[in-house]
Amino acid sequence: MSVSASRLVVFAFACLAGIIVAGELSKVLILPWQALVALGLWAGLAARKRSAVWALAVLMFCAGAARFSHEEGAARAAQAAVRAAAASGEHRVVEGSVRSVERRHPDRLALVLRERETDADLRFTVVFGDDSGPSILPGDRVEARGRVRPAARYRLPGTAPRARRFAGSLSAEAGDVEVVSKGARADPRRLAARAQSRLVAWISARGGPEEGRAVVRAALTGDRGGMPESAAGALRDAGAAHVLAVSGLHLAAVAGMTFLVARRLAAAIPGLAIRIRPARAAALCAAPVAILYTLVTGAQTSTVRALVMALVALFGAASDRRPRGPEALALAALAIALSSPHAVFEPAFQLSFSAAAALVFGGTSPAAPRAGLARAAGAIRSLTRASVLTAAATAPFTALHFGYVAVAGVVTNLVAVPLTSSAVLPLGLVGAGLSMLWPAAGAAVVGVAIWIADRVVAISAAVAGVLEPWPLPPPAPHELAALAVAAGALWAGARGHVRLRGAAGGCAMALAACALPGLATAFAGQGEGELRVTFLEVGHGDASVLELPNGEVWLVDAGGQLVWSGDDEPSARRRLAAIPGERAVLEYLRHRRIDEIDRVIVSHAHADHYAGLFAIAGQVRVDELWIARPHAGRSYPKSYRALVAALALGGTRIVYPRLDVPYRSGDVKARV
Repeated sequence: MSVSASRLVVFAFACLAGIIVAGELSKVLILPWQALVALGLWAGLAARKRSAVWALAVLMFCAGAARFSHEEGAARAAQAAVRAAAASGEHRVVEGSVRSVERRHPDRLALVLRERETDADLRFTVVFGDDSGPSILPGDRVEARGRVRPAARYRLPGTAPRARRFAGSLSAEAGDVEVVSKGARADPRRLAARAQSRLVAWISARGGPEEGRAVVRAALTGDRGGMPESAAGALRDAGAAHVLAVSGLHLAAVAGMTFLVARRLAAAIPGLAIRIRPARAAALCAAPVAILYTLVTGAQTSTVRALVMALVALFGAASDRRPRGPEALALAALAIALSSPHAVFEPAFQLSFSAAAALVFGGTSPAAPRAGLARAAGAIRSLTRASVLTAAATAPFTALHFGYVAVAGVVTNLVAVPLTSSAVLPLGLVGAGLSMLWPAAGAAVVGVAIWIADRVVAISAAVAGVLEPWPLPPPAPHELAALAVAAGALWAGARGHVRLRGAAGGCAMALAACALPGLATAFAGQGEGELRVTFLEVGHGDASVLELPNGEVWLVDAGGQLVWSGDDEPSARRRLAAIPGERAVLEYLRHRRIDEIDRVIVSHAHADHYAGLFAIAGQVRVDELWIARPHAGRSYPKSYRALVAALALGGTRIVYPRLDVPYRSGDVKARV
């Protein structure tokens, strides 16, 4: 790694450190961003005499902290404005411009609306009766009648701050939404959304297995609406869920294929090859294709990261400079962190950059899509090494956010990655392009991609059935820091920057630091004999966790969203209703390293009190469920009965507690 690249990596780390420190401080107070800028300038000038690199690193640290503080302050101000506007609880007319459009369910659109009155971003859901829906695109100005609610933040004690993408939410029927004016036709967001919508509709109309169509649709367009739970679950448990998202691998494949094809065409035209080098011409063709593909697929974090790295590589090819992976990765981190500092705390950012860093600093990359037979053995070795490195690098963050590590990913990605990048993606893109000239041939090519994608799902399900995910508690901040130090020591030793003995010693000391807080707590006996009650923010309903002195854990209600009425309970809406249980209750239980609940008490059969259990039941063992007996002549909702039956089938004892009778558990007495 060159000196300039290493300096850029230091600046990126300093910026990320400033954002993380400001995020931790935001739990207590928000420092004025103007003061942080002034502090950075003063500290940079003071450090300039020692080293220019040190001065710039201090400036980047303060710049990251100032950027986060500015965004956090603006987000809280917008949320306060929305809370004040929603205080009456009445329906009102909301007017604003559409920033993005996404179809997450066949009968609804999810929009991001910048409201004119509060200048805040609202998460806007339009529900309609069929699969057509209103024609709304980014840039349109719309009016809608509905009730605005402040966005649920699910603030959890001791956990990292969440991204504040929306200040509130609004749900309306299609008849209550009117497009006041259309956006500019040349708006890139508008053109990208239209292209994505047409491509999604064309793929959905193809034949073949439903799971294969859903995977091709997600891999090509980023649209995961209507994804069967069987396919999503199989790929998730197999550690291959990244094939459902337009990841950096997909963009790299698109940019790489475009570059190779354009270079061959440019070299084959003598007149063009004399005037401009084929590599430069290919780079000029591949760069706009990569940008367009990023916009069409929704500009997700991993895609933007890959786009910056691809543009650096293409610039190097056009200017006869060898692209440097660490420098490109650092530029991508700086671009995303400074434009959206809250993204640093999101799983997508952490998983994408940890995997990319493992490949960049590990000196490897995924196998080339067009490797010949003579290079098959080397390609397999390279792919295996890349799979192991990325699995090890992303494991801490997978455990942090999801409470498990998919060990099957090391095996599954040996098949899923090459099939997706070298078969499903290119065949899908070629078929979509060919359909404009020869519809029958285009449909046939995409049909092959759908069949291969269905095989990927089947293979993933088979591997996940043998190598089940390992449940792991989320690592604490000091454990993540110790793992980072250990990884750095091993990398420095492998690269020869330090002696292997010193690297091994540093690794051992870092790993030992992980156990010190736990050992200190065990010897000191902290936490014993105390009753800990935590009330969680779940939005409309309630949820509280009781940790008893004798070690038992009780859960009173689990939150939930009211997204259906009567007995209508499609699986997609059930998952939507369980979001508070997943993002608040389950995440808190993982943070407290609780994998078993002795007693769950459901106060009453309203979805905002029990629907969160749908997300908890499959992840945490529940010994007892306390519920009230149904009244004579009345029955519970179908979804509530399904929840009770599922828990009973999993071994949970269903208890109807007697009224006004004390129940004792150690020194704690409960009365219903």
